[in-house]
Amino acid sequence: MTTPCLDAAPRATSRLASTLIPAAVAQWRRALAIFAPPSRHPASEHAWQRALPELLDMDSHILKDIGAPAWVMAQVQQRRLSQFRRRQAVLHLNCPRHEP
Repeated sequence: MTTPCLDAAPRATSRLASTLIPAAVAQWRRALAIFAPPSRHPASEHAWQRALPELLDMDSHILKDIGAPAWVMAQVQQRRLSQFRRRQAVLHLNCPRHEP
């Protein structure tokens, strides 16, 4: 005949292990998910790609509010910058040089 104290110890340990191990695994997966690249859905990516010309007039705050991915915001910023540089080049060509 076993004592109740010895009989209860393995059950408590297995119960503790059954709650702690899945929790530790879940925390480990959450920590690894930080470093995983974001998954892109081709359909939504294609929709954002088609909408890029219309998004050029929007501010970065508005883009964040509508849920635009980071790559869309970077594309919009890059296209705006290239447009600005083209305008500056045209203005520079049209300005007469001021020589002393």
